Amino acid sequence: IQLFARSGNTDTPDRTWSEWTGPYGNPEGDALTCPPARYIQWKAVMTTQTDVSPVLSSVSVAYLSRNAAPTVRNVTVYEPGVYYRDSSGEEQDKEDLPSRISGQLGNRSGNRRQTQAGAPIYRKGMRAVTVDANDENDDALRYSFYFRGDRETRWKLLKEGLDRPVYTWDSETFPDGYYTVKVVVDDGASNPVNLTLEGEMESAPFLVDNTAPQITGLFWERRTVTFTVQDAASSVYQVEYAIDGGRWRVVYPVDGVCDARTEAFEISVSDVPAGEHTIAVRARDTANNMGTGKKVMTLP
Repeated sequence: IQLFARSGNTDTPDRTWSEWTGPYGNPEGDALTCPPARYIQWKAVMTTQTDVSPVLSSVSVAYLSRNAAPTVRNVTVYEPGVYYRDSSGEEQDKEDLPSRISGQLGNRSGNRRQTQAGAPIYRKGMRAVTVDANDENDDALRYSFYFRGDRETRWKLLKEGLDRPVYTWDSETFPDGYYTVKVVVDDGASNPVNLTLEGEMESAPFLVDNTAPQITGLFWERRTVTFTVQDAASSVYQVEYAIDGGRWRVVYPVDGVCDARTEAFEISVSDVPAGEHTIAVRARDTANNMGTGKKVMTLP
């Protein structure tokens, strides 16, 4: 029994394929001399000088696929407050995730060997980044996360060598401003060091805003209260007021809509009885930071 082999890069042998190599006659195995390629074909030539026909019970070909670099298809940094609990269930936090955030968090496709990201909850000050990546060789992937601030030139390491496509960090340790996250994905968990390959992608710039809005110029004249809400990094989102510990009431700015970092407000208190009263104001920005202010006023 003699074995021969040839190789090529088309699924049907043609003139681009190599010539037949061999014969290979060692039952324990021989190293093939045909060129590395995507496809291989073998044939057996069996001859006899007796009445007993040769029998070939099995043939196996051992090969090593060429390693392909991981492909990073998407990097998403979620809005402030998204926190991914550990998928093991050890996290005991029972906070609910606001619907405006949970609506963005669907199942993400990716390599089937990736560890699940876990369940998201809401936690003030936290930021989460998720990665959609796959590997043509179905290798296990490792994820390293870096960040860089606006007008900065060097990437700083956030976390290295995770086996989950998600990382959550406390953004309250970052000064306010715009940042970008870079994710480097490698297949080193399934390959020798000299064959490990990487893929990477940067996120869109995102804003870190941990400073609460400031309420200034809280003043009343006759039956009108005026004040200004100003935020250093993001737009004013919602402003409410309460009188003497009553229920909170939403108030719109003078220009009709909260869409800027500085907004002016006027409140009519014509229905409030004469005498001393306390007015409290609270304001939220789009990063869910809250600022408060109050004033004691004596109405005629």
